[in-house]
Amino acid sequence: MKKRFDIATVFALMLLVGITTWLFTFMAAKNQFESQLSTDSQIRNELNIFLQAKKIIEDYYVGDWSERHMQEGAVAGMVYSLGDRWSHYLTEEEYNIYMNRDQITGIGISVVPHDDGLLVNEVYQDSPAAECGIEPFDIITAIDGRAYADIESFHAAADLIRGQSGESVTLTLHRDGRGAFTATMMRRVVPIDNIRASVLDGNIGSVRIRNFNKGAFADFNEALNNLIEVGVAGLIIDVRNNPGGELDTMCDMLDLLLPEGEIIIVRDKAGIEHPYMSDAQYIDLPIVVLCNENSFSAAEFFAAALQEYGRAFVVGEQTLGKSYAQHTYLLDDNSALILSIDEYLTPIKKLKLSDTNGLAPDRTVALDPSLTYMLPLADDEQDTQLQAGLAELHRRIPQTPSEPEEED
Repeated sequence: MKKRFDIATVFALMLLVGITTWLFTFMAAKNQFESQLSTDSQIRNELNIFLQAKKIIEDYYVGDWSERHMQEGAVAGMVYSLGDRWSHYLTEEEYNIYMNRDQITGIGISVVPHDDGLLVNEVYQDSPAAECGIEPFDIITAIDGRAYADIESFHAAADLIRGQSGESVTLTLHRDGRGAFTATMMRRVVPIDNIRASVLDGNIGSVRIRNFNKGAFADFNEALNNLIEVGVAGLIIDVRNNPGGELDTMCDMLDLLLPEGEIIIVRDKAGIEHPYMSDAQYIDLPIVVLCNENSFSAAEFFAAALQEYGRAFVVGEQTLGKSYAQHTYLLDDNSALILSIDEYLTPIKKLKLSDTNGLAPDRTVALDPSLTYMLPLADDEQDTQLQAGLAELHRRIPQTPSEPEEED
């Protein structure tokens, strides 16, 4: 016998379901509303502190002040309070410079601080500086007639040399054996080699990676192919003074050197991990990586991955320690936040490199501090880290047995 529900029963059930659904919806909305009220109350309290301080400044501060600068300072202070050296606030002007940094041009030199000015430690090929005869070890003592001693800082002086393409700059320089001289150059975009390769000791391929910016992978791949073609037996890869660059570029370069597996792990705020992978094909040569305290971000994770896979022996000094990835957020007034939003982990040990715990080399070798920023000019014999790396690499290269001599 089939059971039947009469109309009253069906109506009662529908009413019960409706009331239950309404109650759940009401409670959820109530909780959300109360949560929003609590959040709004907290925001009002925070803004009230700011407005109180602002009112006191308006009423009593004796000096001049700017509404805009106050707002910028408040946001900058908020980011500064995070204690993260990689996160910062950019004003609208600073953000425009940051976004157009590839359009900021110069004369094609690298400089380091010197007691008497800016010491030229590298002159790039096909640059205005090279065309004007500027050489390494020249000292810049004035920029457009402004003495270096009258400029606020080293960085401010370096900024005066850079500028827009087509604008000129006049430098006063001093060179041992020549004395003072001037050079006027027109700024332009100067291509900078991401990769420099050479052969050392007859059979060692040396590859210096200046950074991991766009274009570095193609140059790196070409350099490796050229070195393999001439028959090198091992590689010295130098990431000293390398400030990092793009994650994808670093991973593409490591894919040439690592077996199949994880290259690096990126972990977001929610704790979700996103691994980057390498395939099974790789260049199977002994490798030594050189690093120092100015190797950070992609440079130190490049060395760390090779070290953890046992693909390279790392020589030099502990790296700086930068495990955070940043993202740029544009604000309504065209200023911006550059904020750390992800963290990097090494592929096997899952290590997070920090300011106090950068990558430790397998062999610590000190370098004369005066050579730290003069590596492009240093003789190979002066470079203690390079010499230690070469010695280690020679120990790792399989020795070919010598053929027995025939007797007459």
